[in-house]
Amino acid sequence: MSQDQNEEFQYDQSRVDRSGCWTEENWEQEIEKHPLFTSKSPDPDQPQSELIEAISQLKYSPEFNSVEELMNSYREDGNQNFKNKRYRWAVDAYTEGIRLALEHSKSNSLDENCQKNLSILYNNRASAHFHLQNYRSSMNDALKASELDHYNLKSIHRYCQCCFQLEKYDLCIEFGQKHIKNFDPNDKIVTSIFNLIEKSQKNLKIQTRNKRRDENHMITIKSRQDSIIAAVRERKIRFQGSLFETTYTNTWTHFVHFDPENKDELVWPVVFIYPGPNVVDFIENFSETTSFLDQIKIMFNDHNRPAWDEKQDYNFDTITCSYLPVTFESNQPVDFDTNNVMERLRNFDINLRLIDALQFEDYLIEDALPRFFITIDSKPIIRLDKKNEWKERKQRKDLAPETKSISITLGDCLACSGCITSAEEVLILDQSYQKGLNDLVIVFSLSLQTLASFAAKFNCSLQSVAEHLAYFLHDLGVDYVFDLSLARHICLVEYGKELNDGHLAKPLISSTCPGFVCYAEKSQGDLLLPYLSNLKSPQQIMGLLVKRKLHLADPSAISVPIEKIYHVSLMPCFDKKLEASRVQNRISNAIAEVDCVLTPIEIEKILDAREITDLTRVPKRKLDTFSKDFNEDSAIYSHIGSGSGGYADNLIRLMLLKQKYSFLSDTNSLDWKANRNADFLELFIYQKEHNNVNESIKPILSFAILNGFRNIQNLVNRLKRKNCHYDFIEVSACPKGCLNGGAQFKDNLTTSIKQSDGLMTQELVETFYHQLPKTDFSISHNDHRTKELYDHLGIDENFIATFRTNFKAVTNNFNLLNSEW
Repeated sequence: MSQDQNEEFQYDQSRVDRSGCWTEENWEQEIEKHPLFTSKSPDPDQPQSELIEAISQLKYSPEFNSVEELMNSYREDGNQNFKNKRYRWAVDAYTEGIRLALEHSKSNSLDENCQKNLSILYNNRASAHFHLQNYRSSMNDALKASELDHYNLKSIHRYCQCCFQLEKYDLCIEFGQKHIKNFDPNDKIVTSIFNLIEKSQKNLKIQTRNKRRDENHMITIKSRQDSIIAAVRERKIRFQGSLFETTYTNTWTHFVHFDPENKDELVWPVVFIYPGPNVVDFIENFSETTSFLDQIKIMFNDHNRPAWDEKQDYNFDTITCSYLPVTFESNQPVDFDTNNVMERLRNFDINLRLIDALQFEDYLIEDALPRFFITIDSKPIIRLDKKNEWKERKQRKDLAPETKSISITLGDCLACSGCITSAEEVLILDQSYQKGLNDLVIVFSLSLQTLASFAAKFNCSLQSVAEHLAYFLHDLGVDYVFDLSLARHICLVEYGKELNDGHLAKPLISSTCPGFVCYAEKSQGDLLLPYLSNLKSPQQIMGLLVKRKLHLADPSAISVPIEKIYHVSLMPCFDKKLEASRVQNRISNAIAEVDCVLTPIEIEKILDAREITDLTRVPKRKLDTFSKDFNEDSAIYSHIGSGSGGYADNLIRLMLLKQKYSFLSDTNSLDWKANRNADFLELFIYQKEHNNVNESIKPILSFAILNGFRNIQNLVNRLKRKNCHYDFIEVSACPKGCLNGGAQFKDNLTTSIKQSDGLMTQELVETFYHQLPKTDFSISHNDHRTKELYDHLGIDENFIATFRTNFKAVTNNFNLLNSEW
């Protein structure tokens, strides 16, 4: 070819588009982005590439890896997170490896190599806990690591470090000296252990000296307190309980004592109660020889008058001093919350000294604090009549004047894009057990997860603990106590209808977890809300039944106005308070479906206030029911599946029956597979003729269960990549689901289970929960028993429409006040 011809094929290099090519300046950054060449762990908040996702699934698949290989994979993950100082993620990874080994050990004995690997996992988790300053957890893991492998020197070192941090110096010395005998004394780790032992010996001497000094100090205090008690009894002053302990936080540092100048005189902390303006004064030092007149002159003079007495009504010549007498023969405690308190008050001369008033024969000091009433006229103090019959109760609103105050509601909180935890204080004030006792008809509904926590705490069956709790609540003045199994069944039926009708966008995601719903609205509204079911949770469905169908449980309640029904729900997490407070979950502006949400922690406070340490000693009372067919003999029936309600398990069975897959009975367990961790479960159903499944065959059904925000983030990443092909996803914000809710009992179980082992506590709660009998009612809306149940409850199309709600994305609004200048 001639030169002229060759020139025809030449082109202008400058016109070539090289915008996507690597250059000498950026090739290192570009190759770092490739998953096979990157030197950094991926950001958990960023979506993973499809290649990484596929590699991860192969890496953690039990089908392609042995238990030992999986343990090593989780250990490598934990080590990588540890290097990047993501210690909580490291703990999660090590925990998964430990869980696999322990599950494997139930059916197979661990060989020596597996034991060593398990010891390393425990020690690595101990190191992560140590950096998180969870020293007790770190110490427990280090001890297990040492027991599994006596030559694991790092675990011995870690155990001694934890003992030192926890100031258990004697344990550090004993353990260290016992376990380093067989190691080279010149080893760096052994040298470090020797240094810890030496420091512990020095600190132990100081600790022992301080302990001896504190003991001597306590002896001195005890001697002084004994002298004070003797002086009080010598004066014939009656008191109940301790004079040096009180439940009033503002007075913890103020107790009766001898006058420093006059050793024979007692000085008391005293409370003055003013029923008129409804205020209280606390006098830190009221000498027993001082008269009430002298004290009042100090408090109500022209130069030192309280702000609430603007009209100057309180003067020493108009004030009356009085006290509330107690009847010792009937052992009647002092009650400051009675309707006739003003009638029971007994006046005394204002010129009397404090000691004269304390020596009244019918005066009793309670809670280490003398209390007196200061009045200029009598104004009634309101109490709630605690009789169980709602018709006999007095309306508090009629007795007390209605006052209006400026307040921030939970609806206001949820309408912003800020943090949801900032409303917790407002929430607890708005939803507490004191508020629940004010209305006429009080109805409690108990979640099964909460009852499982109570069952584990008091070591009795879930049915029994529910009946004990029902009696206790009824004794407090509660009229009806239901469990939530019926409302959950209705929820499952409605989910089944939604799946059968075909959801517009797949996957259909459950909306029963308020923590996840709040996250979806505030953080991923545009992405998650199109997939979210608009069905209300069992808590809210129960609220609709209670407010509109209470007469089905008790025909005499048909005349009760809906506004006089006060519904309290007992739930395993605090997020349920947020759900009950949503504007969408109200029947009208003035009527909520659920008026108050309590948790096991708050019920425990009520039990403590009633001095009940063992609920099983309380008599039993059968639960109320809307349907005797569903809750035969008031028994509680659960549903098969997870502890969060079993939505995925029950719905996939329903879909299989719809497709005429009769091989699966209600007693068969489904073969859920863990995807990376135990809180991310998957189930794929293939055509029956495809027994050997491969990647090219598409499943006819695919369901998933996600627990915890770590897996929710994985779901978000998949949705962003349009790589989420499930039919239905059951989601819970709490790791391990609703049985592990944030308000469940975590310790103080009355069983032989180790208190420090949270996993054992969780397993115990799950055991009690799954011991419940399973209902034989179908969740198919075409089933004749379901139709009969709906007919009995009066659930027609109009009522079903109230089961639906709506969610909306909350956008970030720019606030000029929050901007930086």
